[in-house]
Amino acid sequence: RMLSYLINSEENHGLDRQFFKVLTSKVGVNNRLARHYSVATFIDKNTELCSVSEWVTKDNRRLDLLVRILDKNSNTRSVVGIENKIDSVEQTNQISDYQAALSNSFPHIPKIIIFLTPDGRQSNTSVNSISCPCFTCSYSDISKTCKTLSPKASNNTRIFLDVLSEYMDD
Repeated sequence: RMLSYLINSEENHGLDRQFFKVLTSKVGVNNRLARHYSVATFIDKNTELCSVSEWVTKDNRRLDLLVRILDKNSNTRSVVGIENKIDSVEQTNQISDYQAALSNSFPHIPKIIIFLTPDGRQSNTSVNSISCPCFTCSYSDISKTCKTLSPKASNNTRIFLDVLSEYMDD
């Protein structure tokens, strides 16, 4: 929920789209997807980021976070699914099922999955997919994003980013 709050550009944190832009650059989304598409390139002054926690697939699986990049007419331009695995193992075909669900639900737009873990380990259940690639992300990446944005943030947001960064480093 904390990530959903920071990613959502319509929230009152004053960061606009910056948290998501910095995070995706740290994860390497821009570099690795340059041949096909880059979700981050779709984020500009004419887009909004809308994030929802617990996106339910048609098979009743629950992706932790779904980020929609919306154009000025509220049309979805691209999507990013984020699955956070703290101390649990992946369920059978979990990430590949999410990849398939995103591909089926959003067939004609760019989409990716970010597999978030404390240590940045690779998913055991993702598939090599051009239509919905899977990227790894560590808590260190979240911490670094917070530290990058903290000096420019308002007082309350700076405190929130600093606390989240400290929590992710522990």
